[in-house]
Amino acid sequence: MSDSPDDDVPFEHTVADKAPQTSSNAGRLVGLTNDLSRHTVVGDEGGLGGRGGFLGRPRLSAGGPKRPALRLEALDGLRGLAALYVVYFHVIAVASKPYTDALGKVGHLIARSAEHGHDAVVTFIVLSGFVLMLPAARAADGQLPGGLLDYFRRRVKRIIPAYYMALLIVLVLGLAWAIALGARAGQTPTADMPNPFVSDASVGGILSHFVLVQNFSRAWSIALDSPMWSVAVEAQIYVLMPLILLPVWRRFGMVASILVGLLIGMIPVFLLPRGTNFDTSCPWFVGVFALGMAGAVCAQAFSDRSIFSHRRFWAGAATLLLLGVLFIQVGRPHLWWRLGLWTKDMLNGCVIAAFLVFLARCQLDADGETSTVSRILRSKSLLVLGGFSYSLYLVHNPIIDLVELFLPTHLRPARHILALLVIGMAASLIIAYLFSRAFEHNKVLGGWVDGLFEKVGHWLDARRLHQPAPFALPPDREQATIVNQ
Repeated sequence: MSDSPDDDVPFEHTVADKAPQTSSNAGRLVGLTNDLSRHTVVGDEGGLGGRGGFLGRPRLSAGGPKRPALRLEALDGLRGLAALYVVYFHVIAVASKPYTDALGKVGHLIARSAEHGHDAVVTFIVLSGFVLMLPAARAADGQLPGGLLDYFRRRVKRIIPAYYMALLIVLVLGLAWAIALGARAGQTPTADMPNPFVSDASVGGILSHFVLVQNFSRAWSIALDSPMWSVAVEAQIYVLMPLILLPVWRRFGMVASILVGLLIGMIPVFLLPRGTNFDTSCPWFVGVFALGMAGAVCAQAFSDRSIFSHRRFWAGAATLLLLGVLFIQVGRPHLWWRLGLWTKDMLNGCVIAAFLVFLARCQLDADGETSTVSRILRSKSLLVLGGFSYSLYLVHNPIIDLVELFLPTHLRPARHILALLVIGMAASLIIAYLFSRAFEHNKVLGGWVDGLFEKVGHWLDARRLHQPAPFALPPDREQATIVNQ
């Protein structure tokens, strides 16, 4: 999911985005949004305190060369696999639970294979942090290419049009179901009628989805398309990244940024009463996102002479971290279940971040060698899947609900699961691909977003041009200063 990626998060992997060609006012706005502390990260690239400022503050100076654009295709493949697993999770763990229970041990094994849907969402969050941090980590000045306004333009363009269209489709399906159910019962449809598509038809339940705050309430988060709660969380993190996480990294280093992100997420969990502390929306995902940012810094903060730049080091690190997590899960299950969900997510986030660094180093290493895992993730089929994985995440749930509604009720449990798995996943893939072509990658919708942000740029630029610069000298003193120079 969103990660979401860029035409650009579920899903973008262009490490150095080109700034769009806009009017002169919009061009001046780029300068406005980048006025704050233009610096280049320099110094010893071989250690954890050097170029990337992982343990400490990065060394900064003005100027610096531009780095070439880079596209890490393996990340698209990984995102596609994660989205496909989420579909499998909702087919087996959600829709088919009564039937897996009826299959005994076999059903238990099938259900166990679909227990990690939440971990797939963690993968999306770490991927988004990694991908969005790469341009800043590679930039000579440590800033987001194009400025703050262009960053928000790309984020809105990437997630909002497809999100709103998916939301409208769910509302139409819910309304159609309510009308059909009411007509069958011979009564006027009401909000309290059972509805597989809209569980909460209140104003708050619907409006919260349109303003992307449905994760603030347990009831709102599942009111419509339940997977959309994580899109809201990710959108909120997109705001925090340039305003808080990036400045902390530039001032204090990546470890500080991770700690600040985790602190932001854990404050409501610890301070508010249970049930009202937003724990169901996983606010600690801010810290998980920062782990992805740290991975982006590690992917290129070191010179070729450093052991930290070798893909084998990161393959070993990811393997050791994974074995450690599995040891706790399998060898010490009582300890694993006693850990809070935020602890598990941070541990899994470390594994994923190390794996992402490994994938990046496979492409960045000068010897040109790669790994079997990287080649698989860069295969054509997975790249195609990754290209519409955000749409797949958005629309698969109502499609599975529809398929389940139309399946014959007399099917045996095994046949029901098989039919739902084959038909549900196939229908989800086909419809999600068409949806992505129609809405996710729609140039008209994207053009509307570009036009909106260009108008905002004109407005901000006009306000800037008509306001005196801060600490400006009076005209007579300014002229005197120029003469004296």
